[in-house]
Amino acid sequence: ILIDYISGRGRSLFNGGSTTLGSVNGQKIDELEFEKKVQMQEQSQQQQGSLGEEGRQQIIAALWKQQVDQILLNDEFDKLGLSVGKKEFADMLYTDPHQLARQYLGNPQNGEYDPNSVRQLINSIRRGKDKNQKDQLNLLLDAIEKARLTEKYQGLVAGTIHYPKWL
Repeated sequence: ILIDYISGRGRSLFNGGSTTLGSVNGQKIDELEFEKKVQMQEQSQQQQGSLGEEGRQQIIAALWKQQVDQILLNDEFDKLGLSVGKKEFADMLYTDPHQLARQYLGNPQNGEYDPNSVRQLINSIRRGKDKNQKDQLNLLLDAIEKARLTEKYQGLVAGTIHYPKWL
């Protein structure tokens, strides 16, 4: 019975029904959302080969670090007013595709990236009824946007580093 409570059925008995894994700068990391991301990464890794318990632990550690880093960076983006506009985002998908867009939305057979087929794919997923596909697409688009914001931030910080002439 205790195993059932700990594994999820009676979770509310021990922690008041909270699904918070942790908190960074006052922002909570939800267990259910985090587990969904872990499962998507596992599915992606399993398509490339077998995934054992050690692989799962590596995915969890990497996603946790990514989640914490992203929360901290988002605070900095907000303070600095950094954002990705609609036109810039469209350019990252259709004109000059971002690396993540090429990797996940490109043709897996020949590695080519056709912006028209990508546009059709995105529109069909958004109009479709498959919630899992919509979730995966939203995570990918969010990752592309966050990667671009991180690039902007790194460019901004790298441009402000000065070394004395004697160094």
